[in-house]
Amino acid sequence: MSHTFLHEAAHAVLAIDRELPFIRISVGTPEYFEPTHAGREVAGGLHVPQPVSTWIQENPLASYEMMIAGKVCEDAAFGHHLDGSWHGDLALWCIGMGLSEYSQDLVEEALGQSILDVEAGVRGHLVAQYPRAKAIVVAMSGIADGSGHTTLSYDEGPWSMERDEVLAAAGPQL
Repeated sequence: MSHTFLHEAAHAVLAIDRELPFIRISVGTPEYFEPTHAGREVAGGLHVPQPVSTWIQENPLASYEMMIAGKVCEDAAFGHHLDGSWHGDLALWCIGMGLSEYSQDLVEEALGQSILDVEAGVRGHLVAQYPRAKAIVVAMSGIADGSGHTTLSYDEGPWSMERDEVLAAAGPQL
């Protein structure tokens, strides 16, 4: 199971379950990786409508949960997350909220609860919904569940699924 595929699938599961808008999810190949925040690269993405402020400010808690879902799911599935795998997600949420930079105090004020409590809730939700995230990964990567493959060559991509395809792969909330 790939960190990047699972990360993007987790974003999609939370977006679906929190009724947040998204257009598609994608995972690129190294030549398509985009340089972004402090030299980090974007390997995949949950593509969302612009401007982000219109839907992030409407529901800060649900949108924050969706933004941290990738990192939280990596932690739950692998016991760690890739360094820098969620900095862009947090930056996007801050932009949507009109924050010039990340501040734990401001974020917790906007959420109405501690970041740790939000992460714990997202973790519990994603553990229960893991089969749906895995189904999205299988549908997007083309690697059948139980095939014995443990790695995926990024040279075989890029991969992309439109919202309707993601909804079909994820199925109903468990």
